[in-house]
Amino acid sequence: MKKALMVTSVASMIKQFNIPNIKNLKKLGYEVTVATNFNIPGTIPLKESKELFNDLYKSDVIPINIEFDRNPISKKNFKAFKELKTIIKNGDFDLIHCQSPVGGVLTRLASRSAMKETTKIIYTAHGFHFYESAPKKNWIFYPIEKKLSRYTDLLITINEQDYNKALAFNTCQVEYVPGIGVDTEKFNMTSFNKKKREELGIPNSVFLIVSVGELNENKNHKVIIEAMHKLGKPDIHYAIIGIGQLKDELANLTDSYGLSKQVHFLGYRNDINEIYKTTNIFAFPSKREGLGLAAVEAMAAGLPLLTSNKHGINDYSIFGETGFKYEPDDIIGFSEGILKLYTLDKSEVFKIGQNNVIKSKKFDQEIVNQKMYDIYREM
Repeated sequence: MKKALMVTSVASMIKQFNIPNIKNLKKLGYEVTVATNFNIPGTIPLKESKELFNDLYKSDVIPINIEFDRNPISKKNFKAFKELKTIIKNGDFDLIHCQSPVGGVLTRLASRSAMKETTKIIYTAHGFHFYESAPKKNWIFYPIEKKLSRYTDLLITINEQDYNKALAFNTCQVEYVPGIGVDTEKFNMTSFNKKKREELGIPNSVFLIVSVGELNENKNHKVIIEAMHKLGKPDIHYAIIGIGQLKDELANLTDSYGLSKQVHFLGYRNDINEIYKTTNIFAFPSKREGLGLAAVEAMAAGLPLLTSNKHGINDYSIFGETGFKYEPDDIIGFSEGILKLYTLDKSEVFKIGQNNVIKSKKFDQEIVNQKMYDIYREM
């Protein structure tokens, strides 16, 4: 039996991005091993990570916990590297698919001396740090990624800007895959539940903005809170779905602006599709995104977008067509964007939403899953 190893730095990347990939590998006759950090799982709760571990085991996938640290210079990663090297050396893998910056670096370095000669290496870049207009410090990753691409058989990118940069490496095969796949039908066809806002503690009468994503600096929830403060409209509310280390900081900012009754921290949720159906705007002001799964899901649900103008977001966010977009730190711009959508005629909002439903089809899971199946088969 052929053997495949999948490596990510956190378990959330397996649960949220790679279950279809694992199924594809199994369809192609691979025995699949998954190595990731199940104990510090990223953007999913520890309980869900433990359930994921058990579910993988029950489906004849071999789960292995490695204590990766998302900080690339953490001492933990030296130990993780040694463990990974041992797994690769003993695993006799035919295919290795690695993802995430830390997972991608450690796996390709460990594979150089540990893998058998015929092993194929795939690396999926979920967003290069060295995008157009990125801070100068981010470009330190450019020579690293270029060097490591020499130890890569196939480099997968999920946005057009990264695809062109990877092609310019001129070191390995490069493929563009439109994201990790969205169940567009699920988000489009979910029924409106008039009790959902009541369940969330949000009045039905207010204009609701929603963001989904880890509470960190990159997701940039702060700019929407700042924009709301500038607008000073008590009937505009903001719901933030996700967990992360900046929750207390964002909550303190909200309190300092007197917005505690208008900003709702909903934590990790499994009913995002239902929440979208009670929402007026989806806000996605990230400083950097490979693509942005949550925003594409919101488009599939028929929501207007309010986004930043950075990186992979530009593959789908078009000013005046899908909604509005601004520089990540443009508080005035985001406040104006909120106000435009707040005051826009309902028929115009509906038109934007329907356009977004159509545009989201490019990123549908069936298209992505077939593309990944073909990639694995050809390796």
